[in-house]
Amino acid sequence: MNFGFYVSHHATRIMRFLEYVSRYHEELMKKIGFIFIDNNKNEKLREVCNRFGIRLIEYDLSIQIAGNEYHMSDQLLYNLIEYKVDYLFVFGDQILRGELLNQYKNRLINFHPSILPSFKGLKAIDQALKSNALLLGNTAHILNEDIDSGPIIMHSILSRKEFKDYDDVLNMQIPMIVQLMYWIMSDRFCVINNEVHIKNANYGINKFIPNLEITVHDF
Repeated sequence: MNFGFYVSHHATRIMRFLEYVSRYHEELMKKIGFIFIDNNKNEKLREVCNRFGIRLIEYDLSIQIAGNEYHMSDQLLYNLIEYKVDYLFVFGDQILRGELLNQYKNRLINFHPSILPSFKGLKAIDQALKSNALLLGNTAHILNEDIDSGPIIMHSILSRKEFKDYDDVLNMQIPMIVQLMYWIMSDRFCVINNEVHIKNANYGINKFIPNLEITVHDF
């Protein structure tokens, strides 16, 4: 079972994820097929991937902007097939389209920094803060044709009173990634009638729903 990652901009979260996994879950490093970034000027990510021996695919976003809006999605699909990647974890800004969504149905997992279905779209944390929401957090969900609307897999929750800066919310995505990788690898992740189930998971109210089964270390 192999995983790919699509990221944008500074890709801060994925770099922190790699550092974290290299210390506490080294076996997962071998499961990363590639990291695909739509920014070909991120030298820091290039250095981190080189250090860990992770394949980095750098995409020039101007190619898509200048022409076919499906171009990046088609390139991602090509890479997924070429490197035998089973699931793609999505942190990037661009909307994925076309045959990618068909061939990887239920295997594209988006991470969004709000408790969906609240605060869809861009600047979700800012939306929540502006609305004086008592709870902030993240959602992992199946990616489909509609923005931030696919079946929900997992939530992480943070009290507004605990919030100091964006990292307080965004860093919670790291244990979510790790836990989902383990659940998928152990064949506990399934989608039935457009609803996600984690077999034998604890769905009780907690900071992470379903509840984490891994130990979370300091970042």
